[in-house]
Amino acid sequence: MEQLTILNVDTGDSVRCQYNPSEMSYSKSNKWEPKDSGGSHKPTVTFKGEGLQSISLSLTFDTYEGNGSVTALTDEVLGLMKPAVSEPAKNSKSKQSRPPHLQLQWGTSTSPLVVLSEVGSKFTLFKADGTPVRATLQLKFQEVPPQGGGQNPTSRAAGAQRMRMIQAGDTIDWIAAKELGDAGAWRLLAEANGLDDPRRLRPGQHLLIPAEP
Repeated sequence: MEQLTILNVDTGDSVRCQYNPSEMSYSKSNKWEPKDSGGSHKPTVTFKGEGLQSISLSLTFDTYEGNGSVTALTDEVLGLMKPAVSEPAKNSKSKQSRPPHLQLQWGTSTSPLVVLSEVGSKFTLFKADGTPVRATLQLKFQEVPPQGGGQNPTSRAAGAQRMRMIQAGDTIDWIAAKELGDAGAWRLLAEANGLDDPRRLRPGQHLLIPAEP
């Protein structure tokens, strides 16, 4: 069974979830602005733009059979909230820090770019010496605006909006056809990912998917 993975798009590192969630919740709402209707009981509303998607899920971690604390696993997830990525600030020569951009990957399913916005931790099992060995994390991810910063400026594919994990049997021309609508766009994928030999893809490898040609 494929395991849910939280990919750090900025570094290429990932957190593989110990147990898959039993459910995931998605929410999204558009922006509307009410206006005075001039005496009517019901105000008129004006569409102000599409809202961003949020994803909520619960993850369980357990080290009861081992010798360590479960916090060794949960701290990996909490670390994804730290502002560890430095990039130029808008309209300024200085730099600012932000948490990493992430992507949830589960088999062939991938989320849009997100950031980890909320974490709730609940420890439910302890050893005799007080060491926590089981925890449940309630996570909430917030979609990154497509025009709100995109990828890490050091990324080779600076306009990429998503990543794809290679599955057994995938070829670069098949991926180009599926993701970009043109099998001949495999060269764009190879260039964006710095592939010396595009024919040698390995399962588990991550490819940046650039903007469509």
